[in-house]
Amino acid sequence: MAMVTSANVPVDPTEMRNVTEEDPRDLAANVNEWDEVVLPITFLPAKKQEEGEKISLAKNLADDDESEVVKDEPTYAVSVVKTEVTATTQSETVTKISSKVKAELVNVDEGEGASGRLLMEWAQLPLVGQSCASHTWRQRDPTYQSMMEQRDLLAAKRRSERIQRVCESLFVLLAVFIRARLLWCESCHPGFVKRLFRLHVPREEAPKRSRCEGSSAKVKGAYVFVKAVAAAKVLTAESTKPSYRKPSLAPAWVTCAKDVVQNKTSAAVKILIETINNYFKLKPAPPASSSEREASAGAVACDVAPSSVEQDFSDWSLPVKPRFLFTKMAECHYRVSADEPVELPHPLYFSLLFLALARVAGLSCRLVVAKLAKTPLEKARAAARAGGITNGDKGAIEGRGDAADDESEEGARRPLRALSIFQDREKRKASDRTGSSGAASAGKGSKRPRSSAVMAQDIKESEELKSKKLPTSCYWVEVWSAERESFLSVNPCQGCATLWGASYTLSVSGHVAVDATPRYISKYSTAYTYGRRLGTCQQHRFLWHDKLSWDDTRELSEVLRATFNVAAPHTSALAQRQQQRESRQLHSLMYSEAVPTTLNALHHHPLYVIDSDLARHEGVWPKDASTTVGSVKGHMVYKRSAIVSLRSRDGWLHEGRSLLTEDQPAYKVVAPPASRPFAAPSAFYCRWQTQPFEPLPLTAGNPPSIPRHGRTSWYILLDKTPPPGIVHMTQPQISRVARRMKLDFGLAVVGFERRRTDEHRRAHWETVINGIVVKETDSIALLRAYEEWVQLVQEQETLKRRQRVFHWWLLLAQRLLSLKRLQNQYAKGLSAGAMPTQ
Repeated sequence: MAMVTSANVPVDPTEMRNVTEEDPRDLAANVNEWDEVVLPITFLPAKKQEEGEKISLAKNLADDDESEVVKDEPTYAVSVVKTEVTATTQSETVTKISSKVKAELVNVDEGEGASGRLLMEWAQLPLVGQSCASHTWRQRDPTYQSMMEQRDLLAAKRRSERIQRVCESLFVLLAVFIRARLLWCESCHPGFVKRLFRLHVPREEAPKRSRCEGSSAKVKGAYVFVKAVAAAKVLTAESTKPSYRKPSLAPAWVTCAKDVVQNKTSAAVKILIETINNYFKLKPAPPASSSEREASAGAVACDVAPSSVEQDFSDWSLPVKPRFLFTKMAECHYRVSADEPVELPHPLYFSLLFLALARVAGLSCRLVVAKLAKTPLEKARAAARAGGITNGDKGAIEGRGDAADDESEEGARRPLRALSIFQDREKRKASDRTGSSGAASAGKGSKRPRSSAVMAQDIKESEELKSKKLPTSCYWVEVWSAERESFLSVNPCQGCATLWGASYTLSVSGHVAVDATPRYISKYSTAYTYGRRLGTCQQHRFLWHDKLSWDDTRELSEVLRATFNVAAPHTSALAQRQQQRESRQLHSLMYSEAVPTTLNALHHHPLYVIDSDLARHEGVWPKDASTTVGSVKGHMVYKRSAIVSLRSRDGWLHEGRSLLTEDQPAYKVVAPPASRPFAAPSAFYCRWQTQPFEPLPLTAGNPPSIPRHGRTSWYILLDKTPPPGIVHMTQPQISRVARRMKLDFGLAVVGFERRRTDEHRRAHWETVINGIVVKETDSIALLRAYEEWVQLVQEQETLKRRQRVFHWWLLLAQRLLSLKRLQNQYAKGLSAGAMPTQ
């Protein structure tokens, strides 16, 4: 690299003169070192250097009459050797060396020699091909046209793939909503509830009762679900008393093992889920296959705990068998036993059983579905982890021991860590740390080696710990607590845990659907990583075909959720109260995480935003304590939910709104772009600075005048009725008459339209003008003059039509006479074909 850069660094002429006086054989030998150097390609033409400033360096390489003279400036001799050494013969050894240099530096396949090229000072010849300066693309060039077509095709392909991905994600989310609604409705089916209450304990297994108990106690003891629902109904009725009311928005869970709420509603829920788990249980995992058993046996031989088959219930799209619970209850002849519970293959059925019983007990419940969104990147990383360890990481992981597991877990939490260029350095540091700690621990424990019995005990404990890990379910239930005025999360299945941290967690009932993701995730911002959630309506406006408002900033999931909600006038007061309290809880949980402390972390953050990250047409309102969350390095941080869309004065007219006052101060003033430095700054206004549009009245004066829009001759009317004193006249071309009469009028603008020029872009707004507006005092005279003008125009048109008809008849007569003369002269008589004589 030093030899390449030396040609671009001017040095002392005396030193370079010594270089030129060296033996050319040594110089040619040094040229061989350039094989490993990649020289840059020069595209710029160079000046031809003057003859007087060049000297010869090849007089010792070959004779004057058999080789060309190598010339260059004395101060840059090395660069001259690189670029302009040429030879014409290959007979002598020195000439062969010079031709070798030329083959390395110049393309020998070119017709022109290197000496015929113009080289700029300190420039070098391209190694391959010709200079791109001589090849300029032209629009009519077939290659250029095919390249542009290929570019358009690739852009269309990327756009179609993006639309396909968005639509697939949207339809998947829609399927989740539909499935949850159908499952909730099926759980409330009267036939299902009736068959569920028919489940009873056989008489021989029922507990003994005293003689004083009547038939009603006997029925309650035999039909355990009827008894559980009756007890839960009593507790639910007591929970509505004002004395038990203690409002709280903190999330809480109720399971078979724990009840942290300790109120009447949680007690009723606990009775129901205990009854369900006493007579139903989750079906255990199927036994491992022969290959898995061999793998587990090999693991035991290597002193590693064998891996068992784990159940996974985190897939919401699990196929459900029709009438499965009906079949199960019919198979057992509606008899249940605590000693032999009925096995159910999925926790979903536990949730359906709880919904059916809770509805009869008077509890307001919802079915919760958690949807995992695995992007292609996450799937690829999961496949890589399942496939095994790569060769590059194998040696490092073997030397680290247990630290490899920690790092793999950390890599699972941070998928982008594998893309870091410092990964190898971090691994090396981690291996050094673990190696040193391992050596220290080995030094301490080397005195007492571990026996085989201790190792077997460790394996047994690890198996027990692994067996205690419950499978994860994506279905559970929410119950409304009247005391807390919030929803309680209930896991009705004792043999599984609930899915935590999913990208979408939806709570669905018969009349409402809620996105309850903030309630079941530690940090809500992590749900947006790697594109797990869909974007906003503004990002995917092509899906809606202008069915939504232009300033709608909701997510696509919120638009889908709104279609499943029943309108407020058609719901009960309790349902409206539930939605209000739940929206407050979800909003507080959404912004419960800490604000980032760096500006880089705030860029594109899904929850927080600063003023510098806002677009020119965006603002924050209101800027008060409800939207301000703090400041980072002098920048105020706001909630992203407080972002509103801004528009100019004319932009709000396109939406049918006008400013409150003409001198309304702008919310935001944006300087013109650098491409238009002399343009006026743009003023933007918020929606609360506008009002529904009303046409302007006559301007006060003597006489009053028609108000106009800015510097135009427009009068903005839109679809409104003109104010008193102004008349809207829509006769064709009536503006010509008003202009000739020199009346005060304005062109009536009845709307605005914007034509679509592309799939994503549109043209500028165009005004729709229909007639004019004039003062009421001038309307009668204008109408009379317009009628006279129309009559005059009709008379002129009639006269022009008559003259035109006369002209056409004259042309017809002339052509008929000419035809008659030609027929008489050339087609009839003895003189046919003879020249006419005078």
